[in-house]
Amino acid sequence: MDRGFCTDIAIFDFFKAFDSVPHCHLFSKLSQYSICGTVQNWLHSFLSDRYQKVVVNGAQSSWLPVLSGVPQGTVLGPLLFLMYINDIVLGIDSEIRLSADNCIVYRQIRNSCDSASLQSDINKLHEWSNKWQMSFNVSKCCILSIHRKRTSPTLNYTLGNTLLNVVNNHSYLGVTVTSVSVGTSMSTTYQS
Repeated sequence: MDRGFCTDIAIFDFFKAFDSVPHCHLFSKLSQYSICGTVQNWLHSFLSDRYQKVVVNGAQSSWLPVLSGVPQGTVLGPLLFLMYINDIVLGIDSEIRLSADNCIVYRQIRNSCDSASLQSDINKLHEWSNKWQMSFNVSKCCILSIHRKRTSPTLNYTLGNTLLNVVNNHSYLGVTVTSVSVGTSMSTTYQS
């Protein structure tokens, strides 16, 4: 911002992140991390033979097998999820950060080539999500542009065939980042 450039941030949210991890793909990725043999057998046992039912106002569904996902509320759940999505960063030229079920990709925008590079990285993320069956919740994905200009630049980034929503602020890891377009710098609000 001090040099007069803006930074565009693409913010992604995985759709039902922990529930969507396909076990067969997870185990292939664990093998790539050299997690095999007894440890992989133990993890397979940990994820297998799980059942769930839904209870709403006292009415219950029948028990059904859980065929995908990692258990929430366990120590291993978030670790297995992060091991599953860890390779999403490969081939991305912009800056990328992962945390739990969120992902942000950002790039300093000096010209239209920089915007095109960010769009290319968004396309790569979309391809990764299709390949590994981890959909993004498009309604929660958005673009935030941090800049000093009095008028907001026109942003046209897409995820697949969907134009991403442009927002003026977004909460990320408990910090609300706000794009202030009145000639001042970015402001942050900390949430407790």
